[in-house]
Amino acid sequence: MKPIKYTILSTCMALLSALLFSCSAENDDTPQTFTTTVKGHVADMQRGIPVANYKIAVESSKICQGSDGGTYICAEIVASVLTDANGNYEITFEAAADKEYGIDENYDAPYISEDSGISGAMTKGALNIRNINAWKPAILKLNLHITNNNHSPLRVDNEVIGTDIFGWQSTFSEPALDTIIYMPTKPDADVQLQFHYVTGSSNADFHIRKEILHSSLDTLNLEYNVDCSAF
Repeated sequence: MKPIKYTILSTCMALLSALLFSCSAENDDTPQTFTTTVKGHVADMQRGIPVANYKIAVESSKICQGSDGGTYICAEIVASVLTDANGNYEITFEAAADKEYGIDENYDAPYISEDSGISGAMTKGALNIRNINAWKPAILKLNLHITNNNHSPLRVDNEVIGTDIFGWQSTFSEPALDTIIYMPTKPDADVQLQFHYVTGSSNADFHIRKEILHSSLDTLNLEYNVDCSAF
């Protein structure tokens, strides 16, 4: 009879073990992960040189539930690395099934990064290539002679033609002023320099003077007589 008791006990233990394992598996809600790699090259394409020590970060995102019942996107940096002397980088990380992953597109000052295939979600469990054009701004050195600025402010900015890079503006409230400003812009690019002036509240009172120029790789010296009464 001893062998029979031993067999019954062993069978019961095996069934109990299987049951516990099954319950544990059902309660395990940890998302599946996929080993994912992203690599690429960072270069100042305007100057034709690699960019070393540029920070590349992988960002995860997913839809989260707020305490007010609404939803929002929660994101976090999961890995980062600096480019090597040749501008190359590579990051391998575990991608969770319930999240999306991409390159954090915030540029690493003093560089400005442009979208060269870095947008869009990565393919999990695969090799993803993300190359980045990141350039140091060139300078527009503007020697301005401002007169009749009686409806201040006069606003000066520049826009890189053919891109959404826009900004770097200066404002002036003095009626008359001789000044030099240093305005960053994209190097070796077609740029639209813009002078904005408002003399009233109607559409006809919004004035803009534009000039298209080509920036240099370093500093471009320009001089303008800006008579606000002539807008």
